[in-house]
Amino acid sequence: MIPKPRLSINRKAAFRPLLIIGLLLFCNATSASLLASITNISNDSSGIAVVTNVTPVIAFAPSALYVFPLFDELFLTESDVGKTFYISSNSEDPDFSSFVDILTNGNDDIIGIGYMTGTTSYNNESVWFSTTPDFADHTITSIAITLDRLTLDSNGVGTDVSSSYSVGIWGNAVPEPPTIALLAYFAVLLLFAIRVKSAITSNRE
Repeated sequence: MIPKPRLSINRKAAFRPLLIIGLLLFCNATSASLLASITNISNDSSGIAVVTNVTPVIAFAPSALYVFPLFDELFLTESDVGKTFYISSNSEDPDFSSFVDILTNGNDDIIGIGYMTGTTSYNNESVWFSTTPDFADHTITSIAITLDRLTLDSNGVGTDVSSSYSVGIWGNAVPEPPTIALLAYFAVLLLFAIRVKSAITSNRE
């Protein structure tokens, strides 16, 4: 009796599809892109107080009180023009995760964006970011502001302030179940092809 050829499969090759799908999902989870931006958050005022810096603020504002404000402890001076400041974790701002939770809760909440001392504007998330209604089904990795303009000029009594900054929301979309299923489907096909190739190689030997 002719011995039946043994099916020899390269285990490393067999696990390669799983590695590929894992890498694809990991890259999607860790890559971040600019999801939305707001420009020209301005404050132009003439005051009787001497001002040496400005402090931006981004916060949910269901009432007159700020809720989970970000950047409210950042003091910007004229030397910061052109610089971008990021908040990506609670170690950088203890309100970051709470802010992100509301930013992705599926509700069209009200956000105030402006200055701690100066002009603040209030709009729904859908208005600020052109979302429907917010960033549900997204992972927010960081929130950034860029100081575009700041001049502080003495008016003889106090300071004339002219400033403007931009806001950026960074993150990535959470893969939908059909996308994951499609990747798994191709991984199975690849695994099947490797098994067939291994079987053919074994029979030839």
